Parts: sequence; structure tokens; C-alpha cells
Amino acid sequence: MSGDYGIVAMATAPIGLLRMVEDFGLDAVLIQDRTIDAERQGRLAGLAVLLGLAFTLTLSALAAPIAAFFQELAVAPAIVGMSLLFVFDALQIVPRAALQRQLAYRRLAPFFPRSCALRPPLSRSRPERASVIGRSSSTRSRAGRRLPR
Repeated sequence: MSGDYGIVAMATAPIGLLRMVEDFGLDAVLIQDRTIDAERQGRLAGLAVLLGLAFTLTLSALAAPIAAFFQELAVAPAIVGMSLLFVFDALQIVPRAALQRQLAYRRLAPFFPRSCALRPPLSRSRPERASVIGRSSSTRSRAGRRLPR
């Protein structure tokens, strides 16, 4: 069982390298440039899917040499399986960017894992622990009104 974690860690190394350049900033372009019409969005979505497929095929072709490098044959199928994430991530670039542009964060939340979600502040149960560096844990708002606990 503990060996499985090592296999996933070995497979994550090459995938992590490609994930750094995965979308080539297409999501930032879609969020910031409000002049992009539906046709250009479609072209950018197609480009993102093609890049995702290219990354998937590249990693699938390199899976056996990477497994040989790590001297662990079980790494190859893990790389092939995990490389499919590039295609799935490419399919959500345009919808995710549109939701970010509209500031629709509640609808955007399912795209992110729970570990990234904000946790409720400690101030509800223990106000003495709610202080942030450089700020006091006052129970009053900036307008002077008393905040509910």
C-alpha cells in the first residue's frame, strides 16, 4: 500500500512539469480581454483541447522511458492515466474563465478541490484566537456596529 504513494509521486513529477505551462495563459486572456467574441472563444477552446491532447499523447509516449528512469514499471500506467487530466482541464478553461470574469464564485467553487476552500473563521467559537497579525480581534465592524458571534 505505501508503495502506491511512491508510484503516484513518481508519476506526478513529469505531469507537474507540464502542468506549469498547461494552458499557456489562455485562461488569463479569456478573463482579461472583454473584446473576445464567441467565435474567438471557441477557437481558444479548441486550441486548449489540442494542447491538452498533445500533452496527453506526449506523456503517454514518454511513459515507458520515464518508468525505466525510475526503475518501476508501474509508473507507466499511472502516467498515462494521470495525463488524461490535461484533456479534462482543457475542456473547462473557457467555462471557468467566463465564471471568473462574471465573478460567479459560488458557481465556480465545484471546479476547485475542497482543500482550497476557505474555512470558517475561528472568531465564531473563540474570538480570542481570531486575531490576524497586525490586527486586533475586535467584535466591532469598521462602522462601529457590533458584529454577531
